[in-house]
Amino acid sequence: MPETIAKTPATESTAIIQKIIARTPSDPSLAIRYNGFVTHSGRHRNRVVVSCVKREDPMLRIYAVVSAAVLGVIAIVALVRIPSAGLGASVFYLGSAAIFAYAGFTRRECTIVRSVVAAMGSFFLLSGVLVALVMGILGFPFGGRGWEVGLVHAAVGGLTMACATLLPCDDEEESASR
Repeated sequence: MPETIAKTPATESTAIIQKIIARTPSDPSLAIRYNGFVTHSGRHRNRVVVSCVKREDPMLRIYAVVSAAVLGVIAIVALVRIPSAGLGASVFYLGSAAIFAYAGFTRRECTIVRSVVAAMGSFFLLSGVLVALVMGILGFPFGGRGWEVGLVHAAVGGLTMACATLLPCDDEEESASR
């Protein structure tokens, strides 16, 4: 099989390949390498290796997306199963799911994702404690029943704040590998 690159000297083809690599946009999912090697006959051969590397989403973004999906399902169940207060709870959960989905799918800096997830965690913690106190001590709404729901919200809020602090995010992974 005839080689078209054999008509140009090795240094010219090397320069052409290096210019092409330099013009390639820096995409973190592409790893481009230039390999120059000498064969047994003493001739220079050039090879460009392009490999695609699928980047995995960091755990904090995955947590935010899973939280959004779970809150969306809870919103639908609340709308269907609780006829008296289902609409209000459904709007609350859908709004929370939208904020978590933003944090999970946005490609902004990790500090923004971390801040949004931590703010939602503190909101769930504070609202859960408030609901538990109001329902348990004052006895309304629902006749004082259901204060456990407030404690579950507080626990989910604490877990979310812990995840916002401890789970890795993509900015830290890139700086740690350099």
